[in-house]
Amino acid sequence: GAPVGVKDILGSKQSNVLELMPNPATLTIHLKIASDAPNMTVRIADLQGRQISEQWLPNGVNLDISSLANGLYVVTATTPLGKVFSNKFRKQG
Repeated sequence: GAPVGVKDILGSKQSNVLELMPNPATLTIHLKIASDAPNMTVRIADLQGRQISEQWLPNGVNLDISSLANGLYVVTATTPLGKVFSNKFRKQG
C-alpha cells in the first residue's frame, strides 16, 4: 500500500470512510468504522436514495446482503453521537 504519513495518522478526509470488505460482495460485507463507538445505525440505500434497510448493529459486524439485488448501494453508519460514515459497495452474484 501507500506509505502512511503524519497526516494519515492524525486524520484526513478519509477518517469518515466506512470500511466495507469484500467489495464487490456476494453474501456478506464486513462493516467497520474508525470510531470507538460500539454500535451504530446502519442504513443501506440504492443510488437513487431509496432506503433498503436500517438496523442497529455493532461496529465490526458482518452484514447479510444475500437478499439484495445485484447493483451498487450506499451504506451509511451513524454513531450514537451523530458522527456519520459512508461508502459504496457493489453486490454481485
